[in-house]
Amino acid sequence: MADKLEGHDFASGASIPYPEDDGALWDRVVIGPHILPGTWTVRGSSKRKVDVKSNKGSDGARFRDQGYIPGQFTISGDLIGASDWNEMVKIAKILTPRNRGVAMEPLAVEHPTFTFLGITNVLVLEVLAPVLDGGKVRSTIMVTEWLPRPKKKKKAIDKPIAQRALNRGATNFGGDDQISLRGLTFRNISPSTDTPTYFGGPISP
Repeated sequence: MADKLEGHDFASGASIPYPEDDGALWDRVVIGPHILPGTWTVRGSSKRKVDVKSNKGSDGARFRDQGYIPGQFTISGDLIGASDWNEMVKIAKILTPRNRGVAMEPLAVEHPTFTFLGITNVLVLEVLAPVLDGGKVRSTIMVTEWLPRPKKKKKAIDKPIAQRALNRGATNFGGDDQISLRGLTFRNISPSTDTPTYFGGPISP
């Protein structure tokens, strides 16, 4: 996989050059192992989802952070000449997300815009049909930032709730530290442990 472009090592976290100091770097995009031919630009944003609620007749508002939204980006390029065109035709066939039943795979991406926003991997959503524009062919690719799925956190309950479960008829089937009640499994409820953990759902006091 390409990790260097025009002498710039993206993986090292090196500083991003000013466009006028290294215009060639800003004109190139790498997706997976492919250096896209032609001259390219990247547009998009990185943002959070915020729920804003305000009361009628009063100033201000309440804000609720609902988490980070993966960035959506448009990668547009001008292909000049047959060489650029022929190379892009080969790459487009690989990137086009048309295969049914095949899970999309994240691809490493490299461009100063992505480096600026801390984005290293994307999923290809669309490959738009090429457009002829004054002797050049305009090619556009739509991508979304890829992030690994967050790990689920195990819920915990305090000892009094676990003890109340025992009092309500829970059965001990795995020793002093494991019980079952109404299909729920409680573990680590022995008085010698600090925090019991249950699996299966909440239980009312």
